[in-house]
This record gives sequence, C-alpha cells and structure tokens, in this order.
Amino acid sequence: MFTWINHNSLYILILFFPFVVSVFIYFYISKNKFFIFSIFIILTIFFLMIRLFFAPENSSLEERININSEIESKGKIVVQFFSPNCLGCLLSEGAINNFKKEYSDEFKVIKINIADDDYSQMVKKYNISVVPTFIYFNDGIAMETYTGTLRNSETLYEKFSPKK
Repeated sequence: MFTWINHNSLYILILFFPFVVSVFIYFYISKNKFFIFSIFIILTIFFLMIRLFFAPENSSLEERININSEIESKGKIVVQFFSPNCLGCLLSEGAINNFKKEYSDEFKVIKINIADDDYSQMVKKYNISVVPTFIYFNDGIAMETYTGTLRNSETLYEKFSPKK
C-alpha cells in the first residue's frame, strides 16, 4: 500500500490538499459555499498544472533499447528510477538536471520510468519500491543507492563520489 501511495503521491495531493484546505476554510474562515468551491477548484487546477507541466520526462525509444548495455558498460553511471506521478520525483527534477550539467564529464545519468512495463524486470532486479531511487553503477556493478527526494546535485555527488 505504501508503495502505491509513494508512486502516486502527486495524484493524492491533487485531490487531498484542496479538500483539506476547503474544509479548513469552511470551519474557520467562511461558510460561503461558492467561495469554498472556488478555492477547491483553483487549488485543484493549480496542482493539475504542476502535474502536466513539470512531470519528469520519459526516456526516448533509443535510450530504452540501450539501457541494459549502458548500465553494464565501463564508466560511472547514475540511474534514476522515477514515477511520473510522484511528488518527490517532481521535486528532484531540478537537482538531477543540475547534476547532469555539472558532472556530465564524470557521470552519465539514465532515467527509468518504473510505470513503463519495459522496465519491470529491472525494477524487480534492483528491488525498487520507493521513488525516486538513484543507483550508482561503476563499470556495470551497482555500488551505492540513494533513495528519496533530491534537494541539490551536490548531495548525489557526495554520495556517489569515490571515498578518499
């Protein structure tokens, strides 16, 4: 059950948060039904727009074909397992894009949508139950895992950099 909640947290937020705010307004601010309904609709539209315009991007078809060979190849690779309906994944999007820009000479970043049936075997293989999950591969071997919302790119770099 918690896996379902984690993977669909954005959908839950779209309906639950406007409802809670509307109930709060009803009991503490105004009993005007039009006002409460308006607030509910505005908040719902706001969160739907966040879902539509800021959702993490899916891998292209070309990337899908080569992902297994990429992971098993030489070099440092960070694989991000995400769900397009996950609020934590949405919040991590900026940090992972910064990580791609700042450390592109050192790490390659691959994004895998766990909702895509093409990757179900990979999700099972690496036991992904919470998203976002980041796995660091060095020369095809899984070395480290970071699970949770990523606030900045340095957190990932510190976690996956060779320890001195």
